[in-house]
Amino acid sequence: MRQPFLAALLLPAALLATLPASAQETGGTAPSAGSLQTLDPASFVAVAASLAMLEIEAGSHALQTATRPEMVELARDAVQLQGEVMQRLRAAAEERGLLLPEAMSLEHRAVLEGLAPLDGDELARR
Repeated sequence: MRQPFLAALLLPAALLATLPASAQETGGTAPSAGSLQTLDPASFVAVAASLAMLEIEAGSHALQTATRPEMVELARDAVQLQGEVMQRLRAAAEERGLLLPEAMSLEHRAVLEGLAPLDGDELARR
């Protein structure tokens, strides 16, 4: 069961590898995923990086507050996996002259802020 889950999380990095190198640069805050109709390479990189940032920060929060061993394990795996995704995105973006955003999108930031006040038990219920 873990294999398909890992494959799905690595898909953004794999898709980036197939994008053409002639893309516009981006930077700053990632665009909102909901505002994109088609993803040009720069937008794809920005959204994928923003999502990875969200998952890393949410996983870090869960590591600090989780009390159930399975939650701790899931959070640890998410932080590690998304860190690897960010490394691959960074390398692929650099090859194509693209910049990763410095901050996650406002949409992803709002999701993270909604998780911040939750303790380990509340996170497990969500």
